[in-house]
Amino acid sequence: MLLALLHDSEATGARLLVENGSMDVDQLRQHILRRTAASQRAPETVGPTNLTSIRLTDTEHTSCAVAAAKAGQRIDVWMREKVLDAAREHPTDTE
Repeated sequence: MLLALLHDSEATGARLLVENGSMDVDQLRQHILRRTAASQRAPETVGPTNLTSIRLTDTEHTSCAVAAAKAGQRIDVWMREKVLDAAREHPTDTE
């Protein structure tokens, strides 16, 4: 929820933090994202696993984090679900 309040520097939550203190909203947003990601990492699984990295802008990552939070999911679970939904729309011969 805090990320939603800080989604950009002009948001009400961000303005309140800046006006009432000496907070750098961008640094706070990045700190929250790092802490959230670190605390929500899935435990290592047994068996074969593929890991794919993607690059997102800060805005894209924040949008995904907020959407995942609204869905009550960790961002990795939410993103995996969305990627698989998209893949199922375009089946391949390997299925």
